[in-house]
Formats: sequence, C-alpha cells, structure tokens
Amino acid sequence: MDRDLRGVLIADAAIGEIIGFNDAAERINWAEHPQGEPYPALVLHGISLNGSHTQDGPDKLFEARVQVDVLATDDTIAGDLGRAVRRALDGYRGGSLRYVRFAGLRSGRDDGPDRLFRRSVDFIIQWSDEDV
Repeated sequence: MDRDLRGVLIADAAIGEIIGFNDAAERINWAEHPQGEPYPALVLHGISLNGSHTQDGPDKLFEARVQVDVLATDDTIAGDLGRAVRRALDGYRGGSLRYVRFAGLRSGRDDGPDRLFRRSVDFIIQWSDEDV
C-alpha cells in the first residue's frame, strides 16, 4: 500500500504541476521531508491500521487512516496542492488499493522556524496484501 499510494501522488499531473514534475519523487515521502529539499512537499503518515478476519483467519484485507500533510511557504499553494491531493486520491482504485475515501481536512501554520502553511488531508484506505 505504501508504494502504491505514493506512486499515485507522484504520477498525478495536477500535483506534478504544483510541486514540479521532476521533483515529485523527492518531495513526496513517508514520515518526514528530507532536510534541505525545497517546498512545497507532501509528507504521508500512517495514523491507524486495521486488519480483517474470516472464520478461517486473516483475509489479507486491511483498512488504514493515512494523513497527507501538504507543506508550503505560501498559503495559496498549500490550498491548491491540498485540493489536488484530494482529487487525486478520493475514490481511487488500482494496484493494491481497493478503495480510497476522503475523511477530513485541517488547515494551519507550523510554529517551526520555516513557518510553513499546512493542509492535513486524511483518507481511509482499503487495500489487499497478498503477501500476508
């Protein structure tokens, strides 16, 4: 799921237009934004993970809540990129991703030294993992 979700974001034309098509792979990451890389950027966080079972045991289907943090030095860019992320993922199906559903949005500004504008876009993701 991790690779597939990141791949959808990297390949999306609207996101690439804002981030830069050649820079998307460096600016879309799980857990943290690499030090020294410019903004805007997307940082993905796994918030929760649930598995499901049948009476025969695990059925290789999972559901997770994933937060995509949109980070930008400009509030307008953060808003545009947040909307692009929502359009790219809400309702998506493909690869291991069975279904992606928009689950919420929060806006704010970081207190850190860069004072970045943030949009936290949450999704509920259902996926199958045949390797479990």
